[in-house]
Amino acid sequence: MNSLAGSHLNKNIDDEAIFRQLEVMRSTLESMDDLVFVLDRNLLFTDFYSHHNSTSSLKGFTSAFRVGSHFSEAGFPDEAYSLFVDAVEKARNKKDTERISFSVKAFGGEFFYQAKLSPRFTLNNDFDGVTVVLRDISASVKSEEKLNNSLEYYLTVLLNFPNPIWRVNTHKEFDYFNNKWVEFTGIDAEKHTGTGWKSGIHPHDRPKVVEEFERSFANKKPFAFEYRLIHHSKKYKWVKTFCQPLFDHRNRFAGYMGSCFDIDDIRSTQQLLQESESRYRTMVQEQSDLVVRWKADFSITFANNSFCNFVGKPLEKLLGANWISLMNARENKEEIREFLKRAQNNQSSVFGTELQNKNQEKVVFQWLNSPVSDTKGKVIEYQSVGRDITEIVEKEKENQVLLIRLNEKVKELSLLNKVSQYINDELPEDSFFTYLANEISRSFLKPEHTFTLIEFREKIYTCNEYRLPDSFTEISFAFGNNHEGLIRVYRDQEVLRDENIDFVEENEKELLRTVCELINAYLEKLETDRKLQQSKSRFTELFESVLDIVFNIDAKGNILKINSAATQILGYSSFEGKNLLSLTAPTQRKDILLRLNKAIAAKEQSFSFETKALTKEGGMVFLQIKGIIKYRDYGMPLEIFGIARDITEQKRLEQDIMKTVITTEERERKRFAEDLHDGIGPLLSGLKMYLQQETLDIGLNDKQKRVLRYCRELVDDAIGQTRSIANNLTPGVLNDFGLERALLSHVAKINAIGKFSIRLKMQASLEIVENDVAIAIFRVVSELINNTLKHADCKQVEITLDIKKNIFSLVYNDDGVGFEPNETGKSVKGSHIGIKSIHNRIHSLNGNVTFFSEKGKGVFVKIFIPLKAQTL
Repeated sequence: MNSLAGSHLNKNIDDEAIFRQLEVMRSTLESMDDLVFVLDRNLLFTDFYSHHNSTSSLKGFTSAFRVGSHFSEAGFPDEAYSLFVDAVEKARNKKDTERISFSVKAFGGEFFYQAKLSPRFTLNNDFDGVTVVLRDISASVKSEEKLNNSLEYYLTVLLNFPNPIWRVNTHKEFDYFNNKWVEFTGIDAEKHTGTGWKSGIHPHDRPKVVEEFERSFANKKPFAFEYRLIHHSKKYKWVKTFCQPLFDHRNRFAGYMGSCFDIDDIRSTQQLLQESESRYRTMVQEQSDLVVRWKADFSITFANNSFCNFVGKPLEKLLGANWISLMNARENKEEIREFLKRAQNNQSSVFGTELQNKNQEKVVFQWLNSPVSDTKGKVIEYQSVGRDITEIVEKEKENQVLLIRLNEKVKELSLLNKVSQYINDELPEDSFFTYLANEISRSFLKPEHTFTLIEFREKIYTCNEYRLPDSFTEISFAFGNNHEGLIRVYRDQEVLRDENIDFVEENEKELLRTVCELINAYLEKLETDRKLQQSKSRFTELFESVLDIVFNIDAKGNILKINSAATQILGYSSFEGKNLLSLTAPTQRKDILLRLNKAIAAKEQSFSFETKALTKEGGMVFLQIKGIIKYRDYGMPLEIFGIARDITEQKRLEQDIMKTVITTEERERKRFAEDLHDGIGPLLSGLKMYLQQETLDIGLNDKQKRVLRYCRELVDDAIGQTRSIANNLTPGVLNDFGLERALLSHVAKINAIGKFSIRLKMQASLEIVENDVAIAIFRVVSELINNTLKHADCKQVEITLDIKKNIFSLVYNDDGVGFEPNETGKSVKGSHIGIKSIHNRIHSLNGNVTFFSEKGKGVFVKIFIPLKAQTL
């Protein structure tokens, strides 16, 4: 009995637990926003659950639900009812959940629903009805419709976009092309729909493009590639395609959207550039000069064939090698390193060194070193061009030896001139014997003892033998040590008299000795005259055979003597009465005087410098002058002996090299500016046009709007930076409107900064200035203004430009802090960064530039450039 009671008690406890669980489930179902109801196998309502805050559309259904009533009485539309009945049958047969969607027009609108039907079975696996979860999806459907409408709007906008646009769905099929695509390809969009787009790609590019497309599609990441696409002209053109993955409002992958850009012109430009670089490399490779490029650590990046042949190594083994270590130079390598470092300071430098080639032969080279910059003006590497000047150096050595010999001959001639002058002044023009007799009579004998030489011949005495030359063969004397002698008289080499001489008195010994000394002095004078004549002949031959100008000037610069090479080089037939300084260019004379005065003040024996000289026809030649200064006993200069070598061809070659470097730099600047303007510029403009559409803001949250606004600002900055870089590389106003407008525009921009004021004076029209001069002047003025901005701390800048007598002049003056030159009052050349580049540009145009500055007194710059005669 007790056991039965206990069993019944446990059963009641289990039923209560089950009941509580059912209540929890009911509470859970009623808390849901969905409508849940249960139908038996006959579609009769057995239960339903609805949250009191459910949407009004769901509440409308619950009002029709009654337990025990049939589902057909619930008020569902016929179409929805049929869907329910079919779904119940499918769930029963498949024993699995079924889902249906339908719409109902009620409460003044249309509502969309989704129903989930889960079949129920008894313990015997008999169908016992379904549990239905009904959800209102109207908001989701309308949002999706709105999204689709928005997408259609964007597709309509893209239809007339200036670039070809396409879209591909998740099945890798193209389902949209805009008008620009059809216009570009000349093919209807329908023919490219699906996988037909592949037919428009160049056969050589198609496999690579398809492979890249398949790989990127699988990763669902943005990608871009370049290929050739068919053009309506029936030719293939290069395009670059940017592809962006698409995602729906549920962040589900929806395909790709792509945009194409025509880069055929850019590709053509790149091809032309490659061909130009190829021609340049071919020219460099075939050049006889050694050409090598190197980095800041002196490692080699390029060497031409001449350099490789010289060192005996292929290019592959030279790449990365240390440039200085290859120079087996006898000079201090540290000095060479300093010359190369000048190029690293944006300065060109020239130096000479002696190297050994692969055959261990010594060759002397002159190296021109200069920096190589990219389009932004940043130095990326350096270039050295070496020219074999062995023959020139050997010639200089020969000339140096000739100069030394010439100096020795000049000293010898000076001494011989003095001896000759003394003898010529002292001796009368009558015969030697008359002079000798008169001299003996005047010096040693009393008046009553005067006699002729013939009367004195028998009394000559000395302790040696002496014979007169052939021109004086009348007598000869032969003497012994015992005061005895022999006298012989000749006539035309025939002995007429031969007799002994007896002892003479002691007081006559001095007289006879003096007679012999006079004879010796006269014969020495004859020998000296002979040697002088030979020396003059050798000197004249040497003087006139030298190819360089050899000159002798006094302390005032008046020409005393100059060889025939001066006539060949300068064109003057006579230099009599000319001053050496008058033959030089007017702009060089002050500098020459400064150099000579400095050498004389330091009591230097020699000097060397380069200058310009004027020819008779008004031309200009470059001379390298080396000389020796001869001083008086009290230290003042007496005269100068020198050699002037014509180095015009060498200077021309240096100018050609520099002009080629500058022209190449300007051409590269122009090319990169055009690439920026015609290539990147349109791309950025198209991107800006797309981002500026107001419709892009629709449907974006605040964070997305900020990102979009930031992207627009970045594109504006990129466009501004691109224009600024292109203008700095090649100012458009200079190419389009000339130098005058370009300078006015540049000065206006600087004045707008307000740091200092610039006064620009143009005292002549600049329209006649040729293009290369205009570019050089614009670059120079820009560099000077840039230096003033950085260093001068000034208030006023004055720039004056003028053209007179076919000479273009530029005067630049600021009132800034200036800088201290090596010696106050002297012109400053190359003492600041940028000044060397100014010198190179002006000298490449055969011009002249001078800098003057003093601490606290600003900077004064004068530039003169000769213009072509036909421009005026």
